[in-house]
Amino acid sequence: MKSRLLSTVSHELRTPVGTIRGYAQLMLSYSKRVSAREQRTHLRTIDQEAGRLEEMIAALLDISRLEAGALQITCTPVRLPPFIEAVAKKMFRRVRSHRLVLELSRNLPIASIDRRRIAQVLENLLDNAIKYSPAETEIRVAATTDGDSVNVCVSDQGIGIQSENLNRIFEPFFRVDDDRQTAHVEGTGLGLAICKGLIEAHRGRIWAEQRSTGGSVFSFTLPIATVEELRNWPTEELSAQR
Repeated sequence: MKSRLLSTVSHELRTPVGTIRGYAQLMLSYSKRVSAREQRTHLRTIDQEAGRLEEMIAALLDISRLEAGALQITCTPVRLPPFIEAVAKKMFRRVRSHRLVLELSRNLPIASIDRRRIAQVLENLLDNAIKYSPAETEIRVAATTDGDSVNVCVSDQGIGIQSENLNRIFEPFFRVDDDRQTAHVEGTGLGLAICKGLIEAHRGRIWAEQRSTGGSVFSFTLPIATVEELRNWPTEELSAQR
């Protein structure tokens, strides 16, 4: 685990650090010869690469906390339809290359979740669906009741996952080795491992399947809020989520 962590850090962090330093040196050395428009472009690139660094560091911290059993979650009752819709639409406002389809029953039971952490799971699965599927294809988010839990699915029309990798993709640092289709996709290989840890911290489970028509389906379960949780939660808080 340590050797893979060091390998990932040395490889994945080097690119944004090199980009940031290169543009910073350019601005410092040639500030009088760089136009205001070029300066804004360079600063935008520095900001984007700094964001990548921040995401990588957050992922490394999350996986270390999960491995140590030290990651804390705070669950509250949440109405899932408006919550999932808000997270998905926020993602697709930034990326307009795919079609978003929501299948969210308004009769879903109230779930007991950590809003920030489940938003993190949804954003990761949606981001992967966007990265690994062609532009203009459909990405579908559905939620249904499954016994004493809620089942959330994110499906795409992308390259799919080979059957032998369906379980391994949730291992830390594992990435599908297919240079032709995945070489262009950046990442540390930690996103799905973090999703697995966060869902299991909610007493749920997460898994992946191949679609018969092509593409992948990622599903996870969330616990339904108990009567005691609902009784102790302010009515106005739940009403505000409508």
